[in-house]
Amino acid sequence: MVHRIILGSGLGTFFTLSILPMIGLLVMFTEVCNQLIIWAKKLIEILNDRPFNNHQRDSKELELFTRTLEKTNNTFSAVVFVLISAYLIALVFAFYSVLSFVLDKKSSHFTLFPLIVFLVVNLRYFNTLSCDLTKTVHQLKRAILRSGIEFECKPYIIEELQCFQGFDAHGFFTLNRPLLTSIISNFTTFIIVLVQFKMSENPGSETQSTNCSWISNHTYN
Repeated sequence: MVHRIILGSGLGTFFTLSILPMIGLLVMFTEVCNQLIIWAKKLIEILNDRPFNNHQRDSKELELFTRTLEKTNNTFSAVVFVLISAYLIALVFAFYSVLSFVLDKKSSHFTLFPLIVFLVVNLRYFNTLSCDLTKTVHQLKRAILRSGIEFECKPYIIEELQCFQGFDAHGFFTLNRPLLTSIISNFTTFIIVLVQFKMSENPGSETQSTNCSWISNHTYN
C-alpha cells in the first residue's frame, strides 16, 4: 500500500513539475510544424498556378525548404525520443497504479486520471502534427514531379522529401500512424496481462485470509 502511495505521489509530482516545459515544447513544436506546412503549401501553389519561369529563385526556395525540413527533423530528433519515451514510461506506471487499485477493490487513485488523459492527448497531438506535415511534404514532392521542371538539385530534393515519413527519434521510431497503432496494441496487451496477473493474485490472497480466519477461530474455541 505504501509503495503505491509513493508511486502515485511521484507521478503526481512528475506531472506537476513537467507540465509547463511540456506545454512550452508543445507550443514550439506546433508553431514549427504549422510554419513548415504553410511554406510547403505556398510552394505547391507556385508549382501548380504558374509556370516555373524563374528557375534559379524557385529552385533555391525548394532547396531551402528541404534543408530547413532536414535540420528541423535533426533538431527535434533527440527531443522527440526523450519526450515520447518519458510519456510511455509514465503511462505504463500510471496504468499499472490505477489498475492495481481498481482490481484490488480499494479506493481508486483518481489523481492519476488527469495524468493519463494529458499524456494520451499529447501523444495523439504530436503524432497528428507530424502526420499532417508528412502529408503536405509528399504533396509537394508530387507537385514537383508533375511540373516536369529540371534543375540541378532536383534529385536531392525529391529524395529528401520522399524519405521524410515524420519526425525521426534517432532511428528508434517515427511519429506517424504506425507508431500510434503500435502503442495502442502494446498497451492493450499490457492491460490484458496485468488484469490476468492481478486476478490470479486475488484468489490466493482470499484463500490465505480464509485459512487464517479458520485457524484463529479453532484456536480460540
